[in-house]
Amino acid sequence: MRDWFKGFLSGIIAVLIGFGLTLYWDISKSNREIKKTHEIILSVVREDLKYNLDALQFNQIILKQELEVIDDHKTVVTPLQFLHDGFWDLVKINLPKKLTRENIIIKIRNVAQFTEQINERIQSREVYRIHNEPMSNYHLKMKLYDQGLLRDIEDLSNMLEELQSLI
Repeated sequence: MRDWFKGFLSGIIAVLIGFGLTLYWDISKSNREIKKTHEIILSVVREDLKYNLDALQFNQIILKQELEVIDDHKTVVTPLQFLHDGFWDLVKINLPKKLTRENIIIKIRNVAQFTEQINERIQSREVYRIHNEPMSNYHLKMKLYDQGLLRDIEDLSNMLEELQSLI
């Protein structure tokens, strides 16, 4: 074999080995970054679920206090807390592998949709509470709002606790 061919062949082998090592490095680096991103997303989801459970508990206390005095034409001034529902957007954009098992993604979507519905009901209740106190049926309507929200809060709390145990 000629010397130039040996040099050429060894050069090709060196390039292929270098290319293989570079490709391996890039793939492993990409996998580490994806794993880190997924861990951050899971952390945000966990924090939002915890916040929502705490906010639901706070709202439940406020609503129960109001229901105790509403028949006496009294109300609680403290506004209800809105819930976080942005975790769904993070999950949709970059789905961690852990959330693909046991239909967890469907449960997250259902929780996010129900959270959004409750936020809309809270907003509707707060607008009504602020602007309609002089109405003759104000306390009856507030009682209906409060009772409906309490039922929804109980349902969402159960959904959140189940989801929290899966993540």
